[in-house]
Amino acid sequence: MTTLYDLARKEQQKKFRKQFARKIAAIGIAASIAQLFLAQLVDWGLACYRIRSGIWGPWFLMEAFTSLIAVSVTIGMMRAVKEMSELNR
Repeated sequence: MTTLYDLARKEQQKKFRKQFARKIAAIGIAASIAQLFLAQLVDWGLACYRIRSGIWGPWFLMEAFTSLIAVSVTIGMMRAVKEMSELNR
């Protein structure tokens, strides 16, 4: 039988997970923007010396690879939070 306390606790855990997921997503987006900005800075710096670097292709591949790693870490972090919340019951 589910008590009001159990329902309130489940609701609190759901809210905590959503907040945590939003923070992780915001950090991921900020990191992606920072990497693209750094790529643009490198491209501009090389353009000052009239060098056409062709850096955008490799940089986008690196961005895709690091985003894949970030997603897998995010999933791992969310699983760890879920397991911790289940252990603290």
